[in-house]
Amino acid sequence: MNPPHFTFVFFQSSIETIPRKLWSFPDVISTARRRGKPPRELILDRSLHHRAMKHLTRSGMRGRPDILHRCLLLLLDSPLNRTYTIKIYVHTINDRVFEINPKTRLPLNYNRFIGLMEQLFKIGHVPPENPLIRFIDKKLPELIGDQVDCYKILFSSKGRSVDLMNYLRSVSEYREFMLFIGAYPRGPPPETLSKYCNDVISIYPNVLSAPTVTCRIISSLEQVFTNL
Repeated sequence: MNPPHFTFVFFQSSIETIPRKLWSFPDVISTARRRGKPPRELILDRSLHHRAMKHLTRSGMRGRPDILHRCLLLLLDSPLNRTYTIKIYVHTINDRVFEINPKTRLPLNYNRFIGLMEQLFKIGHVPPENPLIRFIDKKLPELIGDQVDCYKILFSSKGRSVDLMNYLRSVSEYREFMLFIGAYPRGPPPETLSKYCNDVISIYPNVLSAPTVTCRIISSLEQVFTNL
């Protein structure tokens, strides 16, 4: 039997550059001066720009790039990544998509991660030579449509409740999986996303953070597919 392939999609990830309407706010100007960069090149961060963000729509879902950072660190450093073929895509809150080479060694330090993301948003790929992370010219539906033979699973607290280990065993005859994890602070996934998926599942009675969901998925996949 061929080894399984796993595609991770972190959707509506709470990462973006500071919107134009916030460039003149004191918190943003202060960050720009300290960093020596214009506001348009800075990543929005709630811990720094909370007061300015009150003027944004969907503000509760925005300005948390730390969530994505933690999810990616868990996945890139996992035995799953070292053992199986995986792909990683990040869908942003502003409906852009970038892909991450699974061989990427992401900065452990959050501030260095932010610097890397600012470079990515500025030039479209990092590092400049032999890029490991790059934006792709596709929207999320196109990305999903390309994965015809994948078994697609959306993780949501609104999904049907399952025991994750038993659930993965029940679908283990599939060889390709696409796993959707919301990398944002709170709120349900887009209703349109569920129609692209084979299943929408909840793995815990209460809401879990994206890094915790990522950790549980990784661990369960390792245990289920290593023992087959």
